[in-house]
Amino acid sequence: SRLTQAREPLVEGIWGFVDGKNYRVQEPTRADLQNANYNGWLHSTLVTGTLCYGVDGTLVWGRHNCPSSWNDGETSRQLQEKLTNPDFTVPGTGVAADSAFPVAREAIGKIVTPLKDGDVERASADFRLAMLALHNAITSLRQAAEW
Repeated sequence: SRLTQAREPLVEGIWGFVDGKNYRVQEPTRADLQNANYNGWLHSTLVTGTLCYGVDGTLVWGRHNCPSSWNDGETSRQLQEKLTNPDFTVPGTGVAADSAFPVAREAIGKIVTPLKDGDVERASADFRLAMLALHNAITSLRQAAEW
């Protein structure tokens, strides 16, 4: 987390990045497999999964070959359980994700995300500048997940 804090001092304790990934696959001939792997939002036949990388690029956790009908919340459930377990994750530390990544109530603070559309406008004017600064820092850090 020292590497991320050196880059973005406003964000403390971030040791990695998490993101859901989709990979195109050949359309199955069986209707049940086609249905499970078809993603209507992306209009494609895919398999999906979630990857968690350390800031040094080490693959820390992954779940792949899941049906594309599953969302990031489902594919990352086991990771979120580990992040909330003090036997696996040091208190005060966690990972960064994009704003669309679902965060279970128990994992709040263990998975940090940029603000969602409308969050700043709904906040008190007294907090908006600080919220935007933190939002920009998290966005900057989590870009590593896109590389």
